[in-house]
Amino acid sequence: SGTDTNWSNGNNWLGGVAPGGGDDAKFFDAGNAGTAGGPNNLVDVRFSGFIGSLQYGNTNGFHTTFINSGQTLNITNTGGLTVGTLTDNGNAQVVNAAVTGAAGTLNIGNAAANVLVDQGRAANGNSTQRATLDLSGLGAFVANINSVSVGTTMFGGANNVQNATGTLKLAQTNNITASFIGTPVALGTVATPTNSIQIGADNGNAGGVNFFFLGQTNALFIDSICVGALKTTATMLFNTGLNNPVAYFRGTGGNNSRIRFWSIGDMASSGSSSANANGTNDFTGGTVDVLVDMMSLGRDRQGGNTGTSITRGTLTFSSGTVDVNTLLVGNQQFTAAANSNPMAGVVNLSGANATLRVNTTLTLASTAVSSPAAISTSGVLNVTNGTVLANNITVGTVS
Repeated sequence: SGTDTNWSNGNNWLGGVAPGGGDDAKFFDAGNAGTAGGPNNLVDVRFSGFIGSLQYGNTNGFHTTFINSGQTLNITNTGGLTVGTLTDNGNAQVVNAAVTGAAGTLNIGNAAANVLVDQGRAANGNSTQRATLDLSGLGAFVANINSVSVGTTMFGGANNVQNATGTLKLAQTNNITASFIGTPVALGTVATPTNSIQIGADNGNAGGVNFFFLGQTNALFIDSICVGALKTTATMLFNTGLNNPVAYFRGTGGNNSRIRFWSIGDMASSGSSSANANGTNDFTGGTVDVLVDMMSLGRDRQGGNTGTSITRGTLTFSSGTVDVNTLLVGNQQFTAAANSNPMAGVVNLSGANATLRVNTTLTLASTAVSSPAAISTSGVLNVTNGTVLANNITVGTVS
């Protein structure tokens, strides 16, 4: 409008009308800022506070949305929140977006909505593209949604299926329920795994490293989670500059429920490939409280693993409790005898206040069939001043 950047001012929007509860608000190239950090649009006190969906798809510059103190921006429709163009803009496309406001709140309140942070390509190529959503300057992020996908083609569209790459930094306080029922893939099935939180998954060709940064306070109620799947490299960790952050992970049934499946480094899908996957959950510097049924670190592929690179899953924490019913550290699950890619799982406990509790079985290098991959599959448990309480510890028969 030339007078302000307020959301309530219709002159700031194409068409001359401010968006309402049924509208899709889209920030593309128009009005973007040349530098990061400085807000270029303001959710002000006169704005209704409701939109249908929100997308940042700028091909250059930056968009930073500032939510006024005490204000909530509510996203109510199935379109949810997307960062990325969802089109092939070449191998150097970077989409930068941020939502900030130390006393502001972003709320997504539709159980069919998705949060997608991803920039990909229609065809494979050497790539530096990335989509980034930075909520680290925001007071609170509340979401009752279907799924969170970062650097994955899971909900990305046909023009976004190669080299998917993304970074998500959560707000200071986060409360997320993602109720999508994933497909962890059991022995004997032919399927590509899906999860309610997916950080990195590309059944085409991988892009860059994918990141999921936790905030100061985090409560996540989810069916399943995977960090680093299908040819990708991905990391979940606490953001820098926080003061003793905490993360609370539960299933969708509430405080006493367990996450059904948690996978770190997972190549399981239906095809053959020489590629590998690498996943890391590094909770150093904060405290975690985790309840999960089954956790897998470093899992193989249903088709032929025809290369020699290692698929690796690493879990590191220094404070808090990870309570697991079944823990597979290095998981050669499938039965393709010709597999050659080895699997590796590593668990690091590095603090006096760190406890790993395994209620059923902790398997180091779980193996399903004798093969080159099984023979070189490994599981490592490193304990430095921490505590492991395991009902049973075993090793794979041919590992």
